[in-house]
Amino acid sequence: MELSTEASTILQVIFINVVLSGDNAIVVGMAAAGSPPDIRRKVIFYGIGGAVVLRVLLSLLAVQFLQVVELLLAGGLLLLWVSWKLFREIRQSAAEHSGTEALGRLGPTARIIAGGHSLLPMMKLRMARPEMLIDINELDELSYVRRVDAEIRIGALTRHVDLLESELLAEHFPLFADAEAVIADPVVRNRGTIGGSLCQADAAEDLSAVCSAAKAEVVIRGADGERAVAMEDFHLGPYMTAVKAGELLTEIRLPVRPGAGSAHEKVERRAGDWAIAAASAAVWVDGGTIADAGIALSAVGMTTIHLTRAEELLTGSPPSEELFAQAREIAAADCSPSADGRGPVDYKRHLAGVLTHRALRRAAARALRQEA
Repeated sequence: MELSTEASTILQVIFINVVLSGDNAIVVGMAAAGSPPDIRRKVIFYGIGGAVVLRVLLSLLAVQFLQVVELLLAGGLLLLWVSWKLFREIRQSAAEHSGTEALGRLGPTARIIAGGHSLLPMMKLRMARPEMLIDINELDELSYVRRVDAEIRIGALTRHVDLLESELLAEHFPLFADAEAVIADPVVRNRGTIGGSLCQADAAEDLSAVCSAAKAEVVIRGADGERAVAMEDFHLGPYMTAVKAGELLTEIRLPVRPGAGSAHEKVERRAGDWAIAAASAAVWVDGGTIADAGIALSAVGMTTIHLTRAEELLTGSPPSEELFAQAREIAAADCSPSADGRGPVDYKRHLAGVLTHRALRRAAARALRQEA
């Protein structure tokens, strides 16, 4: 098949400009020199890709002069999109690298500080004695709540107040709003972050149970790259997490699935206090049957209690008061509270069971769109 003279000319000009776009690799490579590997790859990819596309558009413009307005608009919009995407990804990657690089340089005696409402009380009690604090409050790139495909992603620097007010979380995971409404007071909620709460690994902390029930996974970044860890594997013990020396928690990911409902229940001595006991529950209902469930308890063990037996009981059964009553008994049996100023062991076991029942009832009602 023979090409027309015009078509042949267009193809030749495009080919020549695509080949000549290789010279941009030198410029882009120089611009990326000294950057971390993942940033360098993005700079080169978007830089050369943008140059190739722009040159193709300019080539078409030279041949198809009558389409000058359309090409200029298309080329301008494409260039703006490429530039914005590159800018955002480089800033976020650079922000994460700056935190991990500082940790690697300063060693294990340094600690990350953001809101400070978990770390500073530990320092007052001499339970934490860092020689250096790394303030990451200016890393705004790690503060967000957004949906990416079938996940909701939360930046580690997202404040409690932003979780409380997020419409996206209220729609898909209302247990966040339940929990945030009873966490501390406005001062703490305006400064404290989800990353700080999870990394504190305090057994009485609410968001660890919330994320466990929601089947979340956390993203941890270090000098060797990033890795995802399920919440059930994140807490290794009291005040101990899977975050290693030189690593930084950067993101929490929540899978979005149809038929979801969730709730958080808490009893405290006074408003804003640590929980005497708290329960988080999430269910996913499909065809009138619970397809999956997540249940976790706060303040009734050395770490957040993940109620695996109760989850297995619920899965495959239709939601009912009788079923939730059985889960209540399992919750009371499987937790391991200690007697303290907030109450004796028997009281806390009873409370854990009752709160589990309440949380499951509300979660199921929300999944079935039957909440009053």
